[in-house]
Amino acid sequence: ALIVQQGWISVKDHSEVFNININQSREILLNLANLNLIFEDKFSSKANKFFINKFFYKAIEKELSEKNIL
Repeated sequence: ALIVQQGWISVKDHSEVFNININQSREILLNLANLNLIFEDKFSSKANKFFINKFFYKAIEKELSEKNIL
């Protein structure tokens, strides 16, 4: 839900929310990026931020709302 609320999520934030290590978070986020659900900020090498693909934003937001996560 954090990615929808603030528009992005960092690897660090993801690891803290899901209580997993940074490497696991990065792997999960990269897998989601490979599915084109999210994309990585390529403009800043230190950002480690991921954004929702705008073509899937509404569907993701709807799914999270229906599950009472938002």
